[in-house]
Amino acid sequence: MNAWLLVGLGVWLSAMLDPFYCLFFCGFASLYFAFRFPKTWTSALFLGLALLRLGFSCASVEAKPGEYTVYEVKANYALARNGRAKIVLYQVPNAAYGDRYAVQTLEPIHSLHNLSLFSFEAHMAKQGVELYARDPVLIAASNSVQARIFRSLQARDDPFLLGALYGIAEKESFFATLGLPLVTLFCFGERWMRRRFGSSWSRPLTAFGVIGYGIFFFFHPALIRLTLVQLTKWHTDDWRLAFAWPMIGYVLLRPAGALDLVLVVPVLWTWIHQKGWSGRNQKPVQLLALALLQVLFFSQLDLVALVLTGVFKKGYALLLIASLLPVSWPWLAWLKRLPDQTWLTWTIRSTIPFLACALCFLACVLLGASWKKTIRTGLLSFGVLAASLFFDPFFHVYMLDIGQGDCALLVEPFQKSAVLIDAGQNVFRDNVATVIVPFLRSRGIRQLDAVVVTHNDFDHSGGVEELQKQIPVRQIVTSRDERVDVDYPFVSLLPAREVQEENDESIVSYFSYDGIDYLWMGDAGVEIERQLLKQYDLSKVDVLKLGHHGSQTSSDFSFLAQTNPQLALISVGENNRYGHPHPRVIQNLRNLEIDTLMTKDDGMVHIFSLGRFCFVESAKGKIGMLDRG
Repeated sequence: MNAWLLVGLGVWLSAMLDPFYCLFFCGFASLYFAFRFPKTWTSALFLGLALLRLGFSCASVEAKPGEYTVYEVKANYALARNGRAKIVLYQVPNAAYGDRYAVQTLEPIHSLHNLSLFSFEAHMAKQGVELYARDPVLIAASNSVQARIFRSLQARDDPFLLGALYGIAEKESFFATLGLPLVTLFCFGERWMRRRFGSSWSRPLTAFGVIGYGIFFFFHPALIRLTLVQLTKWHTDDWRLAFAWPMIGYVLLRPAGALDLVLVVPVLWTWIHQKGWSGRNQKPVQLLALALLQVLFFSQLDLVALVLTGVFKKGYALLLIASLLPVSWPWLAWLKRLPDQTWLTWTIRSTIPFLACALCFLACVLLGASWKKTIRTGLLSFGVLAASLFFDPFFHVYMLDIGQGDCALLVEPFQKSAVLIDAGQNVFRDNVATVIVPFLRSRGIRQLDAVVVTHNDFDHSGGVEELQKQIPVRQIVTSRDERVDVDYPFVSLLPAREVQEENDESIVSYFSYDGIDYLWMGDAGVEIERQLLKQYDLSKVDVLKLGHHGSQTSSDFSFLAQTNPQLALISVGENNRYGHPHPRVIQNLRNLEIDTLMTKDDGMVHIFSLGRFCFVESAKGKIGMLDRG
């Protein structure tokens, strides 16, 4: 294989790794290059480029109060920088490129973290942005050409136009991420100029045209790569150099962009095209690759957009041209809404077996496997995905991260049953629409066998009515005397009790599976805990979901000591106005050496068991195991 190809792939792969693992990879790869090309510069070049990219990615600057300039505008926020320091600006609806803001207070970005769902905090962290400005003050509105163009287009109130030119959209889509339709328009222009004037003129003119567009509009990552490709092809006709140089240049310019779709998709496309297969054979491999990337990056599969990729590319470009013309057609507004429609779209989570098969498919594409073997591996990936979704032998318990509220999902093996405990709402966010239903669909759950409503507080029961409108629910449990219709032990403890306040009315659920015992306390307080200890032996509890979000009204020291769970769970929102969890409760858990996971710190918590094995993971990366009693 060509040395430049290997160097390009090596630098790209190293950019996907954390700094610690990147150093190990660079060491081993350098040795490989030294043995593979002993009389060339390959090893030193690779090591130098990989370490240079690593240096760029680690050279982060801590943001401090001061003056910041807007460099990117999004639907609900803007990004601003002061030198190399970057922050998020909220509540700046009229922000334009180049506007300057005074920032006095900076706070960490916090968002919900749920498996398979989008996390704004994680998205920003990948771009090196970890803080947001509290109450930014506009110092000076920019009067640059770029700002004036942006304001004039913004005044037209055309979401399609802003999305196409600036990437401003309420919801990120697979094809919008690829930079369509801008890339399509520039590529059409380049091919037209190449036929008229030759590649010696078309390549540099396209590259400089893209650079000019970026100066006056916005440099979408797809345009960065397009510029690098055109400049490389202007210099050489060797496809291997045209493959490697833009890849290296892109990760140097965007050190955290190794997994950007605008890089991944063209890399796969170029490699598939150079394998010597006929156009008829290339198409199904490309479709399989796109489908895999949709699931891996967006946890969804859009069959219409997938099959009609070529039509969508050209259609988006024509819509953009029509939107820029000073005329209005009645049918244009209807066509602009088409890209946001979803006719055959499924929300799908990527499972570990699917990931393994997907990696095998990508290896077949990159390592020269035959066409038939590549197709079989791709189809096998989706077969394994379907099997792992609908023939899952694990028992699952999910404590969803919905902020200051409660919601937990219990799923029996092979989806024999699915039970939800609470569906809390939030006055600032629709948890049902943004978290609960999308997560259920990502798990392939189309019906709930029961919803246990522990009590009538808004942060526990507020979403039940809306949930029933979006997904069938066979049973709503609101009484402590009502039985949950499942085939494993699931009981409501203390149905008859002495109640002093409304929270003490909470349904207390005790359930068991694979030898692991779970106790879900709702908002029950200390008095209910005492009654429970008098009436039941709770010494076998393995997982305790603390009452009332870790409030001081619950989780008494004696209750924690006598239950002595392996794992304590707290569902609580960041910076909530109640001060939950209470420091005394956290200290009691530490004194008793009880491992604790909280949604505000760890995101969603997922417990899954099979036979003698029980595993724990959090959305922020913590993993562990529970001992079976």
